[in-house]
Amino acid sequence: SILTELEVRKRDLYEPFREYIKNGSQGSFSIWREMDYEQLRKITKVPNYFTKVETHLMLSDSNIVTLPDNLTVGGSAYLSATAIKTLPNNFKVGADLIIENTPLEYLPPDLEVGRDLSLKNSNLKSLPDDLNIGGTLNITNTKIEQLPDNLSVGGILHPYNTSINSIPYNLRVGRVFYTTLTPLGRNY
Repeated sequence: SILTELEVRKRDLYEPFREYIKNGSQGSFSIWREMDYEQLRKITKVPNYFTKVETHLMLSDSNIVTLPDNLTVGGSAYLSATAIKTLPNNFKVGADLIIENTPLEYLPPDLEVGRDLSLKNSNLKSLPDDLNIGGTLNITNTKIEQLPDNLSVGGILHPYNTSINSIPYNLRVGRVFYTTLTPLGRNY
């Protein structure tokens, strides 16, 4: 339902999260669809009880800093241009996780991503060991200097403009590993 501006302003900031759960956590959740700009800028965390999204979670271009542990997103999670520095423990995304242009510094070791993971332009310095990405992994313009042990990428690996200068013996890439604009480009 479409709410009038006055009705939106009267609502509790976290009411859209509660309503989504009350309605069975079905469909997509977009913070932009549920709030006006002024309210949106006040929210810095997703409440701890918000742990399941059936399809897509859209929080890009918000001031969100934290997500709850044990969050499961059945489809894609769009978290670009947020203030997120770390992802929650036991975070599961069925399709794509897009978290570009953020201060992200850390990925949990139990992160699960069904398809593509894009971390472009983040402050990420490392990837966890045994990371398994079903599709493409894009780490362009990150501070990553070394690929982790047992990294598995089902699609394309994009390490453009990183300092990666060696390839771990147990790296698995399903399609293409681009070495352009890396120290590897000079060696391979």
